[in-house]
Amino acid sequence: MPRVKRAVHSKKKRREIMSQAKGYYGARSRRYRVAKEQVQHSGV
Repeated sequence: MPRVKRAVHSKKKRREIMSQAKGYYGARSRRYRVAKEQVQHSGV
């Protein structure tokens, strides 16, 4: 059975979140965890 490698998919997901969080202040546009939360709260 092949080993699952999901770096490509997770990077794509991260890139999408970070692009949605562009323009936010400080860590909200720079740190993934904070940006993810902010995007969820903004309802984008």
